[in-house]
Amino acid sequence: MTESAHDPEGLFRTTGVGDTIRMRILKDQLEAEVRDRVSPILEPNAETGGPPTFRGFKKDPAGMWDLESVTGARVSSVVEIIVRRAASDL
Repeated sequence: MTESAHDPEGLFRTTGVGDTIRMRILKDQLEAEVRDRVSPILEPNAETGGPPTFRGFKKDPAGMWDLESVTGARVSSVVEIIVRRAASDL
C-alpha cells in the first residue's frame, strides 16, 4: 500500500493492477461511495508545462480504480481513502 505523494499523476500512472493507494483528501473532493468504480480528477496546471493538479475522485463506471474504503470523523473535513487499481490503461 502506498501513501499519497507529491506527484499524484505519476503515482496513478505507475500503480499496478491490484495495488492500492492510501491518501487523505477533503470530503468535498470525493464524489463517490465505497465500492464505486472511480477516476481521479486531474486538471491542467495554470503554469505552462506544470504537472496537473489533483482535485479528487468522481464516480465513473469506465474508471480504472475501485474505492475500497473511506474513513474519517463525521465532523472532520478530511477523510482517508483507499483506492485499488482495478484495470490497466494499456
